[in-house]
Amino acid sequence: MNPFVERAGRTLVEMTRAMLFSAGLPKWLWVEAFVWAITLKNMRPSRRLGHITPWELMKGTKPDMKHIFIFGSPLESKDN
Repeated sequence: MNPFVERAGRTLVEMTRAMLFSAGLPKWLWVEAFVWAITLKNMRPSRRLGHITPWELMKGTKPDMKHIFIFGSPLESKDN
C-alpha cells in the first residue's frame, strides 16, 4: 500500500542478505546483520533530509564512524 515503506524495507533486507553472503556467515546471524544494516542506513546522508544523516537529525551531531568495520570481519583487540 505504501511504496516508499515497501522499498525501504526491501533495501534493508537486500543489505542484510548481501552482508551475510559476502561475509560467508550463517543465516542464524540474520538479526545482527539486519540491525547493522539499519545502523548503516541511519549513518549515511539522505537526499530527502538535505544531505544530512538521520543520525544528525535525531541526535544533533555527526555520527562517529570509528567503530564501523566490515561486517563479519574479526575485530582486533585494543589491548594489543
